[in-house]
Amino acid sequence: MALSAAGLRQDGRRPGELRHLAVKMGHAGYDGSAYLEMGQSRVLVQVFGPHQVDRRRDISDDSALLHVEYVHAPFAGATRKKRRAGDRQSTEAATAVKQSLAAAVEMSTYPRTQIDVFITVLEDDGSLLPACINAGCLALIDAGIVMTDMIVACSGGIADDEPIVDLNLREQNALNFPIAVLPGQDQVVLALMDSKLPLDKIEPVLKAAILGCHQVHSILRLAVQNHTRSLINAKQRKVT
Repeated sequence: MALSAAGLRQDGRRPGELRHLAVKMGHAGYDGSAYLEMGQSRVLVQVFGPHQVDRRRDISDDSALLHVEYVHAPFAGATRKKRRAGDRQSTEAATAVKQSLAAAVEMSTYPRTQIDVFITVLEDDGSLLPACINAGCLALIDAGIVMTDMIVACSGGIADDEPIVDLNLREQNALNFPIAVLPGQDQVVLALMDSKLPLDKIEPVLKAAILGCHQVHSILRLAVQNHTRSLINAKQRKVT
């Protein structure tokens, strides 16, 4: 991918600039939920639990079971093909999301229980895995699940040897390096390195993606604060 003479990407963003990020937390009928847009990528995450474990053999006396399902809607993305829970691509995505969310959830607080996270991809325009992780974090918070830290994610790549962040679909087709971090600890808990990434570019791209994660964290933290404030105001109106 090439930058313009002004140093801008093809969609007009600077190398370290995120796409528009919008979220909505809380939908009736779920213990927790979040709708998230990163550019044109759109995902919906619903959380149920903690509840009784579905299968007795999965019960842990020390920890909750985190169950993640991932479905790609039939109208999402350019291929217009539906991916069901259980196919290879969906399974890999669900595993990556589960690994990331589990690093932030205080699993020992919910022994012998199960927490279900259902992800529906509504539109894929790149950086889909980070979008799912970010929405999953918000949905867990909305469900009141105890977490040691927020978990936030962003992708990194390269354009004209310059690190770029929050890749759109065209950019990630060239090279894609999604990561997830615990921002309070500045700890990387997921890094899916693209085999096409030159060795000498790993460190600068990783640093750029981490900075992108901190940008995402600032936006999501504000969304959580606004959501919490709206819930408090709604309860106060009911009392009065």
